[in-house]
Amino acid sequence: MLQTYSIFDVVVAAALVAKVFLIIDHLPFSLLVFKKPLIYLVIWKTILSWITTFLIRMSVRFFPYLFLKGGMIQNLEIFLAKIDWRFLFSVQIWYLMLLFLYVVARELGRVIGLAKVRRIFFGIKS
Repeated sequence: MLQTYSIFDVVVAAALVAKVFLIIDHLPFSLLVFKKPLIYLVIWKTILSWITTFLIRMSVRFFPYLFLKGGMIQNLEIFLAKIDWRFLFSVQIWYLMLLFLYVVARELGRVIGLAKVRRIFFGIKS
């Protein structure tokens, strides 16, 4: 059964993910493959972002289990038993595809420039 979340939960998770993406772009290890062809950087940043979204999604779902009675290990076992793993991984695959498209667009925009991107997509001359 799907668990419903309030709009506040969704907004907080989205804000966390957005902030983490901004941080990932400025970390030194995110530019580890900067001198290689652009696809390496795109794949590297996509993987970093995908792992980050997975960790944030898991932590948001685990947060209510922190306040249950019992030990941390017991609460973690309850949490892991209640997760719908097929749904979780299907959403993660969807995120992987969307993140890849986002990173490709962002890095292409960075490489060819905002003015050229506007001209290509909208026909607007800057």
